[in-house]
Amino acid sequence: MIHGQRTLVAAASDDVGVTKVEFRATGPGLNNALVGTGTLTVFGWVAAWNTTGLPDLATYSLNSVAFDAGGNPASSTPITVRVDNTAPTTSMLVPSNNAAAKGQLTLDAAASDNQKVVKVEFRATGPGRANDALIGTGTSGPFGWVGSWNTTGRNGTYTVSSVAFDTAGNSTRSATISVKVDNTPPATSVLVPSKNAVVHGTTTLDASASDNVKVVKVEFHATGPGLANDALIGTGTSGPYGWVGSWNTTGRNGTYTLSSVAFDAAGNSTRSSTITITVTN
Repeated sequence: MIHGQRTLVAAASDDVGVTKVEFRATGPGLNNALVGTGTLTVFGWVAAWNTTGLPDLATYSLNSVAFDAGGNPASSTPITVRVDNTAPTTSMLVPSNNAAAKGQLTLDAAASDNQKVVKVEFRATGPGRANDALIGTGTSGPFGWVGSWNTTGRNGTYTVSSVAFDTAGNSTRSATISVKVDNTPPATSVLVPSKNAVVHGTTTLDASASDNVKVVKVEFHATGPGLANDALIGTGTSGPYGWVGSWNTTGRNGTYTLSSVAFDAAGNSTRSSTITITVTN
């Protein structure tokens, strides 16, 4: 399978000397047509055949014809080649555009071709990366071409694309997407109640939380009598005094350990130091 400007190379020898080598092709639109004249190099007689405009998936018989000083020709045994100048199509499926990512990131692309896609690469440009660096190679499966990218230590915004290749060597790059890599977890601590506080009824919970990009959620967790280990007891709402929630302690008498857990957009999370509180209703 060939496409575009194709290099042709032939070996030729003669007892006196080879003076010329031609390359000729027969197939749709061509009848023993001259498609290239060789130049002698250290690699043999080299020419180029521009297959652009020939019918896709058409088959051609190609041979070389060598001439000596006396004008005597000798033809090689023909070979069969197939032309394919239709490039594949590809698009990024995962992650989505403007996604936040961390750690080992799954990459997925769709790719199709009039013959067969043989390879899909994933490439990225951004902080600490060479321009258009190869970050992963896909494996074909029921969900597309799936690869992965280890983003550890790669914080920053990247443009990511997929590049699909077919059997003839045609390739197509997808539209780029933007991916925000963030491997830095947020910080959080419980503000209210205080350590060793005695509480009752509906108790206010408050935590501080910060991140290098943005905190998107704060949960409050507790362990103690009547609760599953590390049970979710409330979710905070961001406000001027931190992330504020509440916990109905009715029927929960006893001593509990309490902590806050902060999450950022990339899914990084951090748990605060635990505090001990006593519920007395």
